[in-house]
Amino acid sequence: MKNILFILLISLTTKGFSQDKNFVYQGKTIELEDKMIEHFDAEYIGFLKENNIDLLLYLNFFSTQSYRIEDIGVKKQVNQFPSIFSLKKKSKSNANNYILGNSDSFNILAYEVNLKDEQQVFVESNSSKALIVLPKKVFMEKYNDYKNSLK
Repeated sequence: MKNILFILLISLTTKGFSQDKNFVYQGKTIELEDKMIEHFDAEYIGFLKENNIDLLLYLNFFSTQSYRIEDIGVKKQVNQFPSIFSLKKKSKSNANNYILGNSDSFNILAYEVNLKDEQQVFVESNSSKALIVLPKKVFMEKYNDYKNSLK
């Protein structure tokens, strides 16, 4: 009997976690980006689902679409831009230490990055990789196009 209850509990818990990966915006099911799940706890995501779905949609889109990581070529060019180490980590962040080599592992939500009028470029010292943060206007156009496509 205990085994049956244990299995039932595990299956309900697993089902709950898999449901947390999605949210509904204007009747469309949206999958939460892994970067959101890594950075925000389930309680905060649940709060946004219930109280501020627009912010949840924005942050979800921001987490993957506000930047790109590129190889800028010759390492000599690295000195032209601020170091990625100039970005402050958010206090709760357990993010990797400024690793740009694998764009999938970089989580912009873990850093204090604000969109600005101009494109921002941050470089990794011993590499030719750069974090390129989109200008606010460009990002907002992409976001608004995305949001309108959900209507």
